[in-house]
Amino acid sequence: LAFYERAKARKEKAEIIKISRYTAFNPVTGLLCCGDQREVLKHNESCLLYLLCLRMNKESDKKYLCEGIWGKGMYNDTKCKALKIYVTNLRKYLASDPLIRITNRRWGGYCLIDNLDRAD
Repeated sequence: LAFYERAKARKEKAEIIKISRYTAFNPVTGLLCCGDQREVLKHNESCLLYLLCLRMNKESDKKYLCEGIWGKGMYNDTKCKALKIYVTNLRKYLASDPLIRITNRRWGGYCLIDNLDRAD
């Protein structure tokens, strides 16, 4: 529970997160700028992207993500299906940036990967 409170506090103070050279994300407003495109994410999509950004290039298991979005004890099949939909939406929003992608492992979790060859 303490982890989620710290993450929530960080999100409230967060500045713009530069995910790649082409993509930036403001977790407070939910604004995702990917190249010339701008998208205001839904609240849960914004929470998911923020959690993935916190663990950039590391796998985040589904339980961690579900509890980070909906709260402690909210890991179940219904939430996992909703999580899958949010990941699909984020992949569509991020598709125009060739340097980042969201990967997944069967029965595992999701990972926001940035290309290590990028030059910032």
